Amino acid sequence: MHMLLTIALAGVPSKRPEEHVKGREVYDRSCWQCHGDDLSGDGPAAVALVGGVPDLRGRLDYVADRDRLIFLVLDGQGDMPAFRAEFDKHDARRVLLYMERLEDGTDKPSSHKPKAVDDTEGADDEAFEPTDLRPRPGPPELPSTPKPE
Repeated sequence: MHMLLTIALAGVPSKRPEEHVKGREVYDRSCWQCHGDDLSGDGPAAVALVGGVPDLRGRLDYVADRDRLIFLVLDGQGDMPAFRAEFDKHDARRVLLYMERLEDGTDKPSSHKPKAVDDTEGADDEAFEPTDLRPRPGPPELPSTPKPE
């Protein structure tokens, strides 16, 4: 019986991932597109926002303002959208833990730069460019057709 229990538990992870690791996953899924890999506000979606995205490096006090920042992440403010429907206050706190570690150099940023694609896979030869997210002009004006007399 003991042998069977040992085999059954062999595939179970010994501990949960650290909070900042989960925060990094959430940041990579929901935040980097605007805030960039390193909090500088240069994510690919930032170019589409009229006012841009602020550079957060060195501007946040993660300890003193934690509750206010969690609220801001969940409910949004100004041009920043709300994420309450996407994740809860615990994930918002985890994101802030990751951001704090990113800023103090304890963690390294993810790299979301496009990877080269092998032509044999049938992918496009063009890499993604942030300018692809800029608003496109509408269709050209059509010339008016003369009215029949």
